[in-house]
Amino acid sequence: MRGRLGLLALMCLGLALMSTACERAPLASGSVADTDGASLSFNGFKVRASHEGKLVWEAEAVRAKVYQQVNRAEAEEVTLTYYQNGRRVSQVQADKADMDLKTYDVKARGDVRVKGTNGVSLTTSQLDWDNVKQLATSQARVRVERKGTVLTGLGLHADRALKDVQILEDVQAEAASVGVLQHEGDGWKH
Repeated sequence: MRGRLGLLALMCLGLALMSTACERAPLASGSVADTDGASLSFNGFKVRASHEGKLVWEAEAVRAKVYQQVNRAEAEEVTLTYYQNGRRVSQVQADKADMDLKTYDVKARGDVRVKGTNGVSLTTSQLDWDNVKQLATSQARVRVERKGTVLTGLGLHADRALKDVQILEDVQAEAASVGVLQHEGDGWKH
């Protein structure tokens, strides 16, 4: 058992050393397995990344696989939490997610739900995170809710805190009243 834990620690360290990005490489804990060509396979996966000592994001998944040969990880039943200046700003839940281990770009698929600490929530079937641009995008149908206002449409651009949310096409709005829509309309971009 001790030898297996040592092997796991070495493999995780190797993964951390292989990953290069502006954020510190994630550390992981789990079990070693070789299925579907995966270098590592985890049940109960959790990983965190920080930059200059501040937490930037963390990911949890029921199951995850790491493919070191192509610097990619894929996970099922995923929760991603994003931080700014060390404070949690949003949380994403998705059926599946793929992460590029060099760039930390993420592609979430399935039932994707995002909640911002500012009260904004969105749902879609696919959401991509570009780590360099710090931008979430989608080409799918989206639904964005905030304080009694609902916007739906096709395509999306948003920041990690959901402060700047832009629906790209076919924008439709629903509100409890015209007054609510006018008041909340100043905070929406489309």
